[in-house]
This record gives sequence, C-alpha cells and structure tokens, in this order.
Amino acid sequence: MTISKTIRTAAFFLTVTTAAAFAGPIADFKAEMADAYGVYRVALFATNTGNAEKSNQAIAGFTAKWTALAGHWSATPPPHLSEDADWNTTLTEVAGIAAQAQAKAGEGDLAQSHEILEKIRDQISELNRRNGVVTFSDRMNAYHEKMEHVIGTAYAGEGAAWDAIADAAVLAYLAESLALEAPAAYAQDTAFNQSLDGLRASVSALDAAARSGDADSIAKAKAGLKKPYSMLFLKFG
Repeated sequence: MTISKTIRTAAFFLTVTTAAAFAGPIADFKAEMADAYGVYRVALFATNTGNAEKSNQAIAGFTAKWTALAGHWSATPPPHLSEDADWNTTLTEVAGIAAQAQAKAGEGDLAQSHEILEKIRDQISELNRRNGVVTFSDRMNAYHEKMEHVIGTAYAGEGAAWDAIADAAVLAYLAESLALEAPAAYAQDTAFNQSLDGLRASVSALDAAARSGDADSIAKAKAGLKKPYSMLFLKFG
C-alpha cells in the first residue's frame, strides 16, 4: 500500500469513527430534548384550554425532565452545541421560566402561566438559531408567530382585505414548509397528515374569506386558525 493510500485510508476511518462518536451523544441529546419538549407541549395546551390539574402536572413533569436534561448535559454539551457560550444560561433560563409558570398555575392563573411558558419556546428556538440548527419545531414556531400576528390583526379599513390575502399567503407558505421539513416518520404518519391537512384547510378558509372582502368572514376564518395548529403542535410540534 502506498503512503498516500495509507493516509487516505486512515483519514477515512478517522472520519467514520469521529462521526460515530458524535452520532451517539447527539442522538441521545435529541431524544432527551424531544421527550422534554413533548411534555412542554402538553403544558402549553393544558394552560391554554384551562385545565388546571393537567397544567400543574404537565409543568411539573416538564420541570423534572428539564432538570434531568440539564444534569446530563450542562458540564458537557452535545457536540453540535459544544461551542455555544450561552448554553448553561439557556438551561438556567428555561428552568426559571418553568418555575414562574408553575407558580402562576398553582395560583389558578392559567392564562398568565401560558404566556410565561411561551418564553420557553423562544429560548429553545434561539438556542437552535445561535448554533445553526433548524428543527421541525422551529418551523412550527415560525408558523405560530405569523398565526398570532394574523389573529391579532383587525383587518379594518381601506386595503385591509389585501393585507389579509397577503398574510394568508405567508401562512400557506409556512404550512407547506411544515410538509417539506417534516421528519420522515411524520410524513408516513396518517395522524400527522390529517392534522396538517386540517391546518392547510384553515389557511385556505382565511384566504377565501380575505378574497371575499367580508370583514365578518375574515374574523371567523381567523378564529378558526388556532385549533388546527394546536392539535398539530400538541402531538408533533
């Protein structure tokens, strides 16, 4: 074997070995994060629907999972986050937000607890953004941000219908990004596809209402956006 071929062979095995070493902790971290985030989604849903018992249980469950995750990874972050200077700050911030939300839920103020919990979504999205990581949850968050903008917009006055048409187009684009960026397992899941179709239908209803120019129809279509999103987010987001 020539020296150059020996070097190439050694380099190949080094690359494979390094990739395998990274795959283990990265996969482990992603699984643990997905587990914690799943309980977080339940907490968001429960606080939004006014279920006090489920809200308290879910926030406590998320707190326990996040505490375990922080204990496993605070000292040695997973390789893809190892250069993040604010890694431990994010871990601490999320824990603090969860504690605030738990306190409000314990007082019976589920609406405020829900608003506080939303900040965890932002913390995790910012963590991903800082490190060049894009997940399906980030796509869901982008849709959610635009949806909340639409719901909070009055669409009154001259040109309002055109504004609603434009916003419906953005939501339609973001909805299709969910289909394109969905994990392979989701794409094969009947429940996922049914939920996504429900979300698409709500956007189509908004677009049709906006094109009609009828303010009452637009208001009704806006009100119909949240439930399909919530159902998709609860199970898959």
